[in-house]
Amino acid sequence: MEHHGPPRATARNHYVKIARRLSHRPTLGQRSVYCLPMKAALTLTILAALAAPAAAQPVAPTYWLIGPVLDGEPAVVATWLAEAQRAGLKRVYVEIDSPGGGAAPGLAIAEALRMAPVTTICTVRRQASSAAYAILQACSIRIGKRGALFSTHEPKALANGLVTRDEARSLMIQLEAFTVLYETAVQSRMEPKTTREGYRARVAAGLDWKMSADECLAAGGLDKVVP
Repeated sequence: MEHHGPPRATARNHYVKIARRLSHRPTLGQRSVYCLPMKAALTLTILAALAAPAAAQPVAPTYWLIGPVLDGEPAVVATWLAEAQRAGLKRVYVEIDSPGGGAAPGLAIAEALRMAPVTTICTVRRQASSAAYAILQACSIRIGKRGALFSTHEPKALANGLVTRDEARSLMIQLEAFTVLYETAVQSRMEPKTTREGYRARVAAGLDWKMSADECLAAGGLDKVVP
């Protein structure tokens, strides 16, 4: 079943919602630790795209998420979604072939896709791992090519050199917060085939849950497998 979203007149309201949620100052109690500079930039990008005149060139209906998920990508995706809505597109396509990347940009892209008032049809060509897997779970329709690989795990952190006790404590708090956000974004879309307990068992102790397209379909991570 497709979700075509609201009329164009309400597009701004939807993207302002995204902007406000992504720019809201995080607190530890809310378990929100998006990078504030990135969130501020993404907020401004969404609002600027909505205020700008219609693009002279047609909006491309397909976004290619190829390679690592980088910090600057959420702003690009948000601009593309806003322009697609302004152009009156009812559906857009995301082609994914990514090993993942940063948790913050991955979750920001997932949030933008989840709130987009257009149908988002995402196809995994060869790989959707880590942050890319979270992005896939935010799409309206999730398609995997037979032979593609999928994997998910608990967020991990890399400390550069020696850290103080306070720095280690801060890192652990952030890691815990990202774990909650990532698990919610991924596992909630895989229900009822994969329960919260079942998901946690698969990724416990830092394990990677690796799946083929058919296994991902059976686990609730895909809606369709194609040749």
